[in-house]
Amino acid sequence: MSYDFNLIERPYIDLLDDFSLEATLPKRSEIVEVREHVNHGTRVYLSAPPKLSPFELADLAREVRLANLEPVPHIVARAYPNRGSLDDFLSRIS
Repeated sequence: MSYDFNLIERPYIDLLDDFSLEATLPKRSEIVEVREHVNHGTRVYLSAPPKLSPFELADLAREVRLANLEPVPHIVARAYPNRGSLDDFLSRIS
């Protein structure tokens, strides 16, 4: 899906100057397209559906960061059986 952000009137753009996005399993092409229309460093909240592994979530976070956006992954406690697995995840997204 593609949006024409040029159709948005200036007052609304100013109102939305500091906003965030939420994404569930974004594709690389979607991340690239969004990057073209938002400020660098825009926060992208990444949901964590039950079947998504911490490794897959870390990969998504890296893709978002490579697009000069700021990933905010949803960290689901049940996905990390111990402190070491959480530490591993956090090191992957840092």
